[in-house]
Amino acid sequence: MYTGLKNHYVGAFAASGTNVFAGSYDAGVFLFDSGSKSWSSVNTGLTKTGVYALAVMSDGAGGMNLFAGTLGVWMRPFSDMVAAVEDDGDLAPSQFVLKQNYPNPFNPSTTLKYQLPTDSKVSLRVFNTLGQVVTVLADGIQQAGYKQAEWNAGPISSGVYFYRLEAASISDPSRSYNQVKKLIYLK
Repeated sequence: MYTGLKNHYVGAFAASGTNVFAGSYDAGVFLFDSGSKSWSSVNTGLTKTGVYALAVMSDGAGGMNLFAGTLGVWMRPFSDMVAAVEDDGDLAPSQFVLKQNYPNPFNPSTTLKYQLPTDSKVSLRVFNTLGQVVTVLADGIQQAGYKQAEWNAGPISSGVYFYRLEAASISDPSRSYNQVKKLIYLK
């Protein structure tokens, strides 16, 4: 029933939406097709077939990338592996949400997650305690869905910072959202 991945040692899985990936210690990366209940190899550009970790991350422009930890790092866009992107329909969030960053406190990077129920004009910025913008993590139109941004504070000073999500629906500008949360950078 589940063909294409037999007799391989699988050590890593990653999923995004309806896409499930498996990383094997001996044959690279596989993508699961739920329609045919089979796995297919998606190893284009992968030179080391021993995969020890998999991760999925947005490319910042509406697409997604798959990363594999081998004896180095391999990356491949979803668009190269998945024939059609399925509409998640009911999986879209029902409201705007800004979640607490994780980890918090952090050093030197943290993840900020948020949700957009509709295509929206989005601004996600980090501020110092004086209200000055430290960095802009998002600024522009984004599609509805579950989102995340990574902030690497790097060389800035340790301390308390704030991040603010401002979002306004494209289809209904009266539907807007503005939320601020605190984060702590400890070196």
